Amino acid sequence: MKQTFGEKVFDVCNIIMLSGLGFATLYPLWYVAAIAFHDSTVSSYFDVYFWPGAFTLDNFRVVFVTDALLKGFLITVLRTVLGSLLSVLACGLLAYGLSKKYLIGRTLFLNIIILTMFFSGGLIPFYILLKNLHLLNSFWVLIVPSLLSAWTVILMKTYFSSLPDSVEESAKIDGANDLTIFFRIVVPMSMSLIATMLLFSAVGHWNDWVSGEMFIMNPDLLPVQTILMRMITQTDASSMVQQSMSMEFVNKSPAIESIKMASIVVTTVPILLVYPFLQKYFVQGVMIGSVKG
Repeated sequence: MKQTFGEKVFDVCNIIMLSGLGFATLYPLWYVAAIAFHDSTVSSYFDVYFWPGAFTLDNFRVVFVTDALLKGFLITVLRTVLGSLLSVLACGLLAYGLSKKYLIGRTLFLNIIILTMFFSGGLIPFYILLKNLHLLNSFWVLIVPSLLSAWTVILMKTYFSSLPDSVEESAKIDGANDLTIFFRIVVPMSMSLIATMLLFSAVGHWNDWVSGEMFIMNPDLLPVQTILMRMITQTDASSMVQQSMSMEFVNKSPAIESIKMASIVVTTVPILLVYPFLQKYFVQGVMIGSVKG
């Protein structure tokens, strides 16, 4: 069908506006990558606008030989994988139980969970609780407090409530118990929702730097995001990096700003690589859990 003049103008305006928004979104990431690949020993990074003035991989070599960053990277990977799996498992089991109308006290439990979405005890009581649980300054303080998310529980409970009861009743007739039904029937039927929740949880764990800053004093247990935040904000970041570098790089290390940008690229790329594999489940999983029920 032939477009009218007004429709053509509308399409052109849309293309210009979306192109501008896309550029405004992507350019900061591109700029960080350009500085990360820029050789700051040749010229200042202030000369970089779109392309590296002098291409080099030395900034990344410094990142990968820096002990603190490598340890932090491994801690973050372990935290993201383990924390995401345990969080989705805990939320899924709780949501599956709450989806059963015959559960005694179901409404009370739901109201308590919803209440935590609006009110919390505050930072100091939360800190004291973690201290009494002996979680401070340990790896588990990065995982245990985020095991249960009220929003995730409600979303999964809504979806589980929409599953046909006849499937579970047939399994019970064959002798299956509740755990068998959950892991062998409910989970395979809910892969879109579970993949979406895994993505949400993984991104939250990967980007979180506050937990390490407030609850961990041992530098060997700090996640890489906390180390990166300290590098960016502290004025003595150069000495912080050089202290953990091998002597091979100390005398020819590039500018700290280039190392910071290389660190940002290294810590951002892994989570960006995960997204395309789960993106096909993303919209479908959220819509399934939010619309039904």
